[in-house]
Amino acid sequence: AEAYAAAQLAWAAGALARSRAEHPGRWRLAVGHHPIWSSGQHQFEDDGRMRARVLPVLEAGGVAAYFSGHDHDMQHIKPPGTPLHQVISGAGSKVRPTASTAPDAGARLAMGRQGFAVVSLARERMRLQFVTFEGAWSYLAEVPRPGAEGGASAFDPSQPGGGGAGARGGLPGEG
Repeated sequence: AEAYAAAQLAWAAGALARSRAEHPGRWRLAVGHHPIWSSGQHQFEDDGRMRARVLPVLEAGGVAAYFSGHDHDMQHIKPPGTPLHQVISGAGSKVRPTASTAPDAGARLAMGRQGFAVVSLARERMRLQFVTFEGAWSYLAEVPRPGAEGGASAFDPSQPGGGGAGARGGLPGEG
């Protein structure tokens, strides 16, 4: 198992390095099953192995967000000291309760409800939204692309989930 994990990490590091070299200034997102951080039921089960082994590969590769499941809830975590955002969207099954904060802080959302994440990408920003099982838009965050210069977001407020800085709360139906 150890050799397999080492081979997978080496492959990921190489693929991300090639992506950065061939496509500078583009979004890099990663998807895995187990979270790096969590406010959910599995928050302490890996003894920091994901942070010790996977986090450095993702950071060196310029990954903006790591999407996972495993916990049956909806979470957005942005710990201090890293550009990486953790998004957990594992709430399509029986939900489990969440703590109010992640063990390392940085929890922006920890919701033990059924639902899913919606992600939209613009050149400089990623819009992350969570939608509950009942269809309510329950959370909105805009994440800058690592290395982005900043500036205006290119999201269209007339589109579903488009929000926009002018919308009260930025959520559809809240204006």
